Formats: sequence, structure tokens, C-alpha cells
Amino acid sequence: MANYKLSNQVEEDLIRIHQWGVEQFGEQAADAYYFRFFERFEILAESPYLYPAADDIREGYRKSVCGVDTIYYRVVDTGVEIMAIIGQQDLEGLVGKSYTILIDTSSPTGDNSETKEPTSSKIDHQDDLDDDLPF
Repeated sequence: MANYKLSNQVEEDLIRIHQWGVEQFGEQAADAYYFRFFERFEILAESPYLYPAADDIREGYRKSVCGVDTIYYRVVDTGVEIMAIIGQQDLEGLVGKSYTILIDTSSPTGDNSETKEPTSSKIDHQDDLDDDLPF
């Protein structure tokens, strides 16, 4: 069996996610969702390069979507370190920078681009595990 280690942040994230799940969907659904993370941690430890790099978040990080949350981890000599679990929320504060998007508007006035600042960057992924859970 490969090894994984949870950061203190992940332990707090798991508690927060479970508590929110109990409030929103009940204890049974929250427990099932909670245990999916540990199943995924095992997969990450066994096949750490199965999921894509997340160098845009932090150099050396990888990410794996689990339900409506994304697990950020890094590969180390002893296995994987699970660094954070982020939900569908604005990642700007985690990335530490804002983005500028150039949009081609094909304006008849000759101004072919417009700069806009996004208000949020959301994770819109679905998990590849069971979809029978409410979150």
C-alpha cells in the first residue's frame, strides 16, 4: 500500500466539508461523501500521476476532482502529501493574483479587444465516482 499524508489544512477542510454536508444533506450522505475522500487519497497514493498538474495554483501541485471539491496534492519521496481541498469557490485568493482576459469582440469601430476582470474562477468538474450523492 502506498502512503499519503494529510496536511493540517486538509484535516480542517474535511471537518468543514462534513459539517456542512450534515447540515445540508443529513449525516448519512455527509458520511458517504467524507469517505469518498479517503478512497480518493488511496488512489492518489497508488497512482500519483493519474491526475493533472496544477502548476497554475502552485508549482509541483497536482489536482483531483472529488464530487464538487478538488483535492490539491504533491508527490514526494514517501508517497503523496494532500495539501488542500477546495470547493466550488473563488480561487483568486489561493492563487494570489488576478487574471486579465482579452476578448475579441470584433467591434465595427476597430477596437477588437476588451479587458475584463473576472469576479470569480470556479471549478466546474464532476467526479468520476458515484453520482448518487447530493454533493
